[in-house]
Amino acid sequence: MDIAYMGILLLTFFLMIYLGWRAVPMLVVALVPNQIRARFLDTAEGDRIMAAAPSVQAKLADLHALDFRVLGILAERIWWRRPVLEVVMTSAEKSTFAAIVLTPSGKAAGVYFYTPIAGGGLVFTRSRSMLPEMETENTSVKNVPGAAVDRLWTSHQRRLRALRERGQRPLSVADQAARLAAVQAYYTSAYARRTRRLFLRSTPVVNFLLVTGLLLAIIAIYFWRVAAASQP
Repeated sequence: MDIAYMGILLLTFFLMIYLGWRAVPMLVVALVPNQIRARFLDTAEGDRIMAAAPSVQAKLADLHALDFRVLGILAERIWWRRPVLEVVMTSAEKSTFAAIVLTPSGKAAGVYFYTPIAGGGLVFTRSRSMLPEMETENTSVKNVPGAAVDRLWTSHQRRLRALRERGQRPLSVADQAARLAAVQAYYTSAYARRTRRLFLRSTPVVNFLLVTGLLLAIIAIYFWRVAAASQP
């Protein structure tokens, strides 16, 4: 194997590794969402994180005013990616979870409301997202960019009421176990299946697959050249 060929092979291999660091977890979400791990942090760690950021305290006050209570901090992780942390709250009377999504530095990044619906449906209302909206018989997902918490809740409440009038039944939101079950319900829902297809078409995944295909082609060409050279 000549030096130029080896250089191309190594360059392509390291480029695949570099792109795969971001793309592979996205492929995991798209193809095998049961690999997503969710757990609640212990109470002391959760309290420390919530107390550290004024922006989180402000959102907590807004949600307490709507009669939501804190369940704890939920950590979702995909393989080697850093966990995504959320302050999870609930209101059994409203059949809804609320969550404050945290930045890596522990500040409030956004708020969402989530009601899991029997049969794989859901009502989901978020203040920031690039993901699509969806309206079906048992699903209502809406983005309300930059909305205050009370306006976000008004939208969620109105759409949840409409689904209930159509006979849809919310699932339990009573405790941490119900929230962990709701994580799996979300990732196996019709809405999640639709959004997972977007991951497969995303730039990081497409670039990773192209470079992986190029690497396999380079390896195949090498073995073809070896086989051709060994012919009498």
